[in-house]
Amino acid sequence: MLTDLTTVVAQNYTDLTDGTLQHPINRNELNQPTGDPVWTGTNPAGTSTSQTCLNWATTSSLHSGESGSVATTSAGWTNSATNGCNVRSHIYCFQQ
Repeated sequence: MLTDLTTVVAQNYTDLTDGTLQHPINRNELNQPTGDPVWTGTNPAGTSTSQTCLNWATTSSLHSGESGSVATTSAGWTNSATNGCNVRSHIYCFQQ
């Protein structure tokens, strides 16, 4: 994997969930630009929303998931829209 280890998004989990990022999360693991929307399933405080495409188990347009925007550092990075699960998109996944 090629990652840009010089771009700091947040210093720690508290910083990640305080409502503002230091830098938008707009590149993938190959350091290529990504587009909107991006699946999150979380609100700005880092807790799960009820909109997670049945725990990411469906691609049906009859269900929906919470998504964020790669273009912002505000709370919208993680919670800006709800989309049908048939929308193809990247997903933010964090391990603590």
